[in-house]
Amino acid sequence: MGTNILRSCFTKSVTIKACFGLKTTGLQFGSQDVFFHDVLFISKLRGFTRIFNKKSMHKKTVPDWLLKSREKWTYTGEKRPDFAITPAAGQISVWDFPRPPALVSERRTVKVQFEGQTIALSENAMAIRETASPPTFYVPPKDVNEALLVRIDGKTSVCEWKGASTYWALKVQPSKAIAWSYSNPFSPFEPIANFFAFYPQHLNCLLNDEPVTPQPGGFYAGWITNELVGPFKGEPGTGHW
Repeated sequence: MGTNILRSCFTKSVTIKACFGLKTTGLQFGSQDVFFHDVLFISKLRGFTRIFNKKSMHKKTVPDWLLKSREKWTYTGEKRPDFAITPAAGQISVWDFPRPPALVSERRTVKVQFEGQTIALSENAMAIRETASPPTFYVPPKDVNEALLVRIDGKTSVCEWKGASTYWALKVQPSKAIAWSYSNPFSPFEPIANFFAFYPQHLNCLLNDEPVTPQPGGFYAGWITNELVGPFKGEPGTGHW
């Protein structure tokens, strides 16, 4: 159901079930019948937004200032810049990755270790591929040894694509962020909710047993492997990439 249809449907005294062609009025959330008088309310009711996730509607409203920040990017993966390295056979240019980023399933083995102790081991990770950066890998909680981790209270950041993050540290180094997660990411990144992503700068990270090289700089946390060519975002002066 498109936005125009929604706006024509959600007018005063029109119920959700009427919009869906159902016989009864209202929509039940537990024991409560809910009526809508303004389409702007849709992001505030969990059951309703779940219905429209299937129609590519946002589960969580993206603030205007973040929407504007998405528009500033010059490179979107549609054309490589002149300075991009041409990939050889079997290689991938990070300048072919899209923006907005793509979320893809990753069936290669993702392994994260610290001083010989395994923090994460998964063949069910998700990778986010964004123009100019090596992928970041998100591991489902069931494949993470959360007993080794502690949440860093008060530390957060906001990604214009995924939303507000939570940072994690090792219990043996409780003030040093080595991972992050999104409890309630923007659409279409809901599949990585509560998944863990890890900084290869601070850990031993491997992809199919290949040691990973950290993305340049200290802010980003992409995993560079032999299949990728850049140059990679992260060095001084590349923030606009």
